[in-house]
Amino acid sequence: MRTLTAIVAGILAGGAILAGGGVLASPPEDSAEKAGGCAIAFVDYKRAMQALTRFKDLEEKLRGEDEQVRDAMTKRKAELRKYNDDVLARFSPGTAAFEAERRKIELTNAEIRYDEKVLQEILQKKSVVGAAGIYREVCAEAERIARERGYACVMNYDSTPLEVEDKGQVMGPAELHLQMRMRSVLWARSDVDLTQAVVDALNK
Repeated sequence: MRTLTAIVAGILAGGAILAGGGVLASPPEDSAEKAGGCAIAFVDYKRAMQALTRFKDLEEKLRGEDEQVRDAMTKRKAELRKYNDDVLARFSPGTAAFEAERRKIELTNAEIRYDEKVLQEILQKKSVVGAAGIYREVCAEAERIARERGYACVMNYDSTPLEVEDKGQVMGPAELHLQMRMRSVLWARSDVDLTQAVVDALNK
C-alpha cells in the first residue's frame, strides 16, 4: 500500500490554486501586495496536511490495518507451505491422490493471492479517500482565512527541497523536470504564508 504521504504528494499535483474568489477591494495592510489587482496568499498543502492531527491519526490507523493484512496473509501462506510439505511427505507424485491435493493447494494459493489483492485495494481506497477529504478541509480553511484577511486567491507553495536522489539512485532528467514543472510558485514571502494558520485552526 502506498503511504498516505506519497498519496498526498500526488493529489492534484498539477494544480496550484487552492482557493480563489473575486478581486477584493482595499485588502488589509498585512495582506499580500496586489499582483495585477489581486492579493495573493500561499499554503504549503503537503506540509499542512502532514502537521494535522487527523492526518497523523488516519496514517496510524491505516498502517495498523496494513500490518494486520500482512500478518494474516503471511500466516495463511505459512500454513499452506506446511500443508504442501505434508502432502509431499504423504503422497507419491503422479498418483491420483497427489494430483487431487496439488489442485487443492493451487486453488488455495490463488484464493490467498486474490484476498491479498482485494484487501490491499480496500486499504488503498481508504487512504486515497481519507487524504482527499483532509485536503478539501485544508482548502476550505485556507479560503476562510484568506477571505478574512482580504486575499483574493490562495496558491499552493511547495517549500520542500527538490529531490535528486531516491534510495541512493540519482533521478533521471524526466523525473527532475516533472518536479520543477509541478512547482508553479518558486518563492513566497513568509508573511503571506497561511500554512501555520490553517494547521492551527484545523487542529483545535
